Amino acid sequence: MATLTIRKIPDEQIQQLKEVAEKNNRSMESQVRSILEEWLAGTVAHEITRKTNFYDEIREFMKNM
Repeated sequence: MATLTIRKIPDEQIQQLKEVAEKNNRSMESQVRSILEEWLAGTVAHEITRKTNFYDEIREFMKNM
């Protein structure tokens, strides 16, 4: 696995991450991984839905020609 370093995160965001991680009984690193995984899964799902809708619209357009 690769390592990702993120610099210049505002102190208030670090504090928020610490609080969320504590509530979820995770380390801050584990919490950030979880947030990233969830965000990427949602982005991929949105992209698949968007493409599906795009192709559905093309099919509908072609039917009406």
